[in-house]
Amino acid sequence: MNDLRIESHHDLPPKLAISERNDVAPEVSPVLDALEQFAQFVDELFDTPRSHPTAWEGNPNRIAVRSVGRVLCKWRHAVKPNRPPSALIVRLAKRLPSVLSDVVQHPKKILQRRRSMEPINRLRELDSSCVRWLARQPGNTLAEKSGHRRAVLAVQRFESVDTLENRVVLDLLKRCSALASNYLRQHQEAYPNHERFIMTADFLKVCRRLETLPHLHEVSSLPSLPKPNYVLLHETRYNQVWRSYMKVIRQQRRRQQLWTWRHQAFADMVIVAWMYTASRVSTDRESRKAAHRFDLRIRETPQRGTFFDWTSLPPIWKVTPESSFYIGPSDSLRHLPIPDVLIPSVEKFAKNFGFAAEAKNLEEFRYDPGISVVRWNKQEGRANALQVLFGDDYETIGTVPDLSAGQATIRLLDVSGSNESDQTLWQRAVPLTLIEAPDAFDQVHSDWWR
Repeated sequence: MNDLRIESHHDLPPKLAISERNDVAPEVSPVLDALEQFAQFVDELFDTPRSHPTAWEGNPNRIAVRSVGRVLCKWRHAVKPNRPPSALIVRLAKRLPSVLSDVVQHPKKILQRRRSMEPINRLRELDSSCVRWLARQPGNTLAEKSGHRRAVLAVQRFESVDTLENRVVLDLLKRCSALASNYLRQHQEAYPNHERFIMTADFLKVCRRLETLPHLHEVSSLPSLPKPNYVLLHETRYNQVWRSYMKVIRQQRRRQQLWTWRHQAFADMVIVAWMYTASRVSTDRESRKAAHRFDLRIRETPQRGTFFDWTSLPPIWKVTPESSFYIGPSDSLRHLPIPDVLIPSVEKFAKNFGFAAEAKNLEEFRYDPGISVVRWNKQEGRANALQVLFGDDYETIGTVPDLSAGQATIRLLDVSGSNESDQTLWQRAVPLTLIEAPDAFDQVHSDWWR
């Protein structure tokens, strides 16, 4: 194995790597819908138990360790043609309606105090402020000090539902309404009569009805994520609300992260889809089994757009007895068992890839997720840097895309030349919903391999 020094954009200053951090996620976006579908795929990988008791799989430190074979099998069956996905809002719609109805109709109340003008015949309590006010009034007796209105400043006690726990309930109702509306929008054409769709629609009606109840009008909004109080942590009903609320918050934050780093997140889908194709076209059964035993480390929450923790590298695929294929992070090329005859060209690729990443302006830089696609045999090899572009990206770079609304562009850029003019560009349009077409990269792989 050859130790090659690879310069990649992961080593660039942070200001370049976060060029999209001020991008606000839109309410409706086919790109974001596709990325959330992939995020749901990751959630199911986390939630699925081990395939058998002796399998080395687990979730240490919020990292799911799953074999490549299991990930690819899950990818193949990720979308069922006869049912919508079991998203978070579907699970909430199954268990929350009765809890929310009970909490809203019988909310936790607190006894509060306020000062107001009270008739002297209803006077019950005074505090120091009321006594000072009374001392400043003219007259000697209470009746004289009350004046013609026969009222004095006194303490009034009343019940209020404007508590922290009820503010969380109200905020959860609003957020669940938004999630349910988005879910129904995505699946109303394909699954209008499915149980999950109907259950989510009913849950949306419940949330909207509870929001309009009169006693919730006095509950104020949450200015930020609160620190839970005793009621939220230990009262049975409110604890269910709090745990559900935190799940919704995490999903909505992840939605923003996916949009901000959408090119990197889509590259994760490309990696899984292309590995699935490589597994299908591989002719060496034993090497395919070995590749399926590789571990992938998958994060529950993406970091800079990627769900994969590349401390555990993806496998090398023996597509033919003589040819090998690899797709993965560009800074891992030094670990590939490249034949000696290819070392100069791969070193040149690595050097120019680093220069290309540093030379990109702020707008172009975000299209490059730092993924390389490589093939080689004993005589020759080919290495490409992967780029991802969506329809709105073409407005930035000033070209007209040949894309439909449900497609993205995959570019494979050869940076082994000495300057930009030597780069050869190969690109194909692929569906945004790769997870719904697991074999979408069969033709892409065939075209690129020629």
